[in-house]
Order: sequence, then C-alpha cells, then structure tokens
Amino acid sequence: DSPLYKGYKSIMIFAKLKARELADEVFTLTYMPNIESLR
Repeated sequence: DSPLYKGYKSIMIFAKLKARELADEVFTLTYMPNIESLR
C-alpha cells in the first residue's frame, strides 16, 4: 500500500477492473488533474 494514501493499491486494482466503463480521456495526462472529481 502507498504510505501517502491508505488503500491506494486497492483503489488502483478497482480502477483497473472498472476501466472499460470509463472514457479513454480519463487516462490521458490532460485529464489527470480532474481525477479527483470521479470520487
């Protein structure tokens, strides 16, 4: 797990499982700053 974010690893695994439901733009560098809005 990441020392900065508790449960971060689990979130990444969950994100990979749900990746097909997200638009490709979510994974672009331009969209990165907006990821917080997905929570």
